[in-house]
Amino acid sequence: MRRNSHTLYFLLSFILFLLSTNYSFCSSSHGDTTQKYFLAMKGQVVIGKKYLSKAFIRIYADSSSTPIQKLESDIEGYVAFQLPLQKLYIIKISKQGFVTKIITVDAHLPKSKETGNYYFEFALELFENIEGLDVSMLKNPIAKVFFNTFTKKFDYDFNYTAKINNDLKKNVPQL
Repeated sequence: MRRNSHTLYFLLSFILFLLSTNYSFCSSSHGDTTQKYFLAMKGQVVIGKKYLSKAFIRIYADSSSTPIQKLESDIEGYVAFQLPLQKLYIIKISKQGFVTKIITVDAHLPKSKETGNYYFEFALELFENIEGLDVSMLKNPIAKVFFNTFTKKFDYDFNYTAKINNDLKKNVPQL
């Protein structure tokens, strides 16, 4: 009988451990347990044809002045992160001696489409900050990411980005 009580105690302890572990894995890292789905983003930061490691990525949500995430690109310039859906994000990518670039991500989508996680890949080129160079136009986003209701995927505003790139080429002929 004594052996059965030890076995039962061990079994109950193990079940409680599993239940508590499952709860902690299911909880959101930001304390918001109601958030089920995310936009997973992966990007590469480059300068010309070379990887740009140790670029700083700061992510702001819903016009907050405090970043919700701070990341750094790896040795090959890659960075990956998840953004909870139904928010507006500003992503600032910078490195000392380089011009900061901004991407906005509108992660709002119809509730009927909030049925799983989404994925978006991007590449972003930084260029060196040259004294006297007017880069004031880069105070605005270089790209705008949004949910495309036609394709049912996240995409970027091609026309907006093309206009910004053309304006940059006109004003910064070294690019």
